[in-house]
Amino acid sequence: MYGMWIYSSHLNVHLRTHRGEKPYQCTQCVRSFLQSGNRKKHLQTYTGKKPYQCSDFESAFTHNDHLIIHLRTHSGEKPYKCSKCEKYFSMNTNLKRHTSTAHTVEKPYQCKQCNTTISHNFQIISHQSIHTVDKPYQYGQCEKVFTASIHLKQYLRTHTGEKLFQCSQCDKAFSLNSTL
Repeated sequence: MYGMWIYSSHLNVHLRTHRGEKPYQCTQCVRSFLQSGNRKKHLQTYTGKKPYQCSDFESAFTHNDHLIIHLRTHSGEKPYKCSKCEKYFSMNTNLKRHTSTAHTVEKPYQCKQCNTTISHNFQIISHQSIHTVDKPYQYGQCEKVFTASIHLKQYLRTHTGEKLFQCSQCDKAFSLNSTL
């Protein structure tokens, strides 16, 4: 069992998970961490520094992971696929939420505007907001409206024919990275 650990420090960190130890305490709050690197990342939230900058817009983040997730809103990338249907998600947490609710047998809550059925009450409230949310980004030629400017920009590619994402294996190109 222990022979698979190359470094004793890795073994020690692993054993902490079994013992429930989190020896690295945040100096600003009550949170504790298994590894010192995780505490260092956490402490960045208190400094106000946001070293991970988006090049397309003026968004900045304290953690590289958050920037990667943000960049998916620009690219349309959705790397997490549901094993039960053909839906893709940009974040693993959204996939987990989907799989825990979308494929349940019982869906007693129904939207009064579009007849969509949903399994949990809190989701029907969230769902109904799509019918009332302000959509300030409008495309005049076909009256499509969007909640975010990035969605409008992605949609405009369907009219312009712009295909930014080229397949490395063939000649095909796509307007969305998720389609590629």
